Amino acid sequence: MKVLLYYLSNKGSLSLETALRGYVEHGHEVHLLTTCEPGELHRRAEALGVRTSGYAVPKNGLYYARQIDHLVRYCRRERIDVVLSQLQQANFIGVFAERLTAARFYMFRHHDRPETKKSRILDVIINQMARNIVVLSETNKRIVLAEGVPEHRIHLVPLMYDFDVSIPSAEAVRAIRDSHPCELLAVMVSRHVRVKRHILAFQAIEELIARRHRVKLLVLDDGPERENLERYVRERSLGEHVSFLGYRTDVGNFVAASDVLLHPSELEVSTNIVKEAGARGKIVMACRGVGDFDEYLQDMENAVLLNVSDGASVIADRLADIAVNRQKYSVLGGRLARRVVEKYGRSATTMIPYLRLLDGSGAGIPARASA
Repeated sequence: MKVLLYYLSNKGSLSLETALRGYVEHGHEVHLLTTCEPGELHRRAEALGVRTSGYAVPKNGLYYARQIDHLVRYCRRERIDVVLSQLQQANFIGVFAERLTAARFYMFRHHDRPETKKSRILDVIINQMARNIVVLSETNKRIVLAEGVPEHRIHLVPLMYDFDVSIPSAEAVRAIRDSHPCELLAVMVSRHVRVKRHILAFQAIEELIARRHRVKLLVLDDGPERENLERYVRERSLGEHVSFLGYRTDVGNFVAASDVLLHPSELEVSTNIVKEAGARGKIVMACRGVGDFDEYLQDMENAVLLNVSDGASVIADRLADIAVNRQKYSVLGGRLARRVVEKYGRSATTMIPYLRLLDGSGAGIPARASA
């Protein structure tokens, strides 16, 4: 069968690469097409045996029409059987292309609730037109049902990961630790947008410094709020304690070098970095009731959970406790690693719903009880 993964970005993604690898290993002809120029993701996919291409056009009044036309032509020319469309803008293109090709389309919804008026409008159109919508968690499924999408058009397909593909470099990890000597090294790997709440994390770091804790925070990734975040750090004289490292392809090294993954985001669906850090046995700090966290994170059982309403002082208190009572927290990472690998690691079981997308036998899977 000919499978096309349709995507917006050329950046590497462990979950997408895992799905591509799984389809190739099951004997399917796999394609990757993005709405941007080829990049890191394309190179990694090609190494797996995937045919890749990108179609970048100016984002003017003809942008969507040109992308729809290109996707339709590609599906017809390559005789694509199934299209796995990822992220909202790709899904918007996909619901129109779906009407003009013989391919079966699945629109993967990677966001929770829409953040803007434009996003809400796109959701309404996609929900009405898409024949199949894929959600990543039970929480996300309830949201899509509440938006009026019939249950028979919704498929639950949790993300899966080849956690063993990228092993951190021991030398690089040592170099990172040596470059950032401190009592507690935390890392944030989040797009620089407001819902990720970087400022709240910075305020917690500032409070810990006032309490005379030697802490540092490494901030990875990029986004539209970066300039504002850097200005905040400068104005609060936090430059020695907060380091902006930008988008990196070696995120695993920084996660491995850190003591804590700090992730105070208030809006998620199914976050890659929390699962990747968990699989590495790291202490994870995240918020209850956000995305799918409640499906696998338990406070003081395998993670450190906050409430979305908690302020910087609460975060500082939890980080300070980790810093001075490291032995109490040392068991959390091991428990989380076992939980994450069992629930999200690529296996014959986690691959089943992905294969069901291809044969149309019903991709949804029953919810598994939390351990």
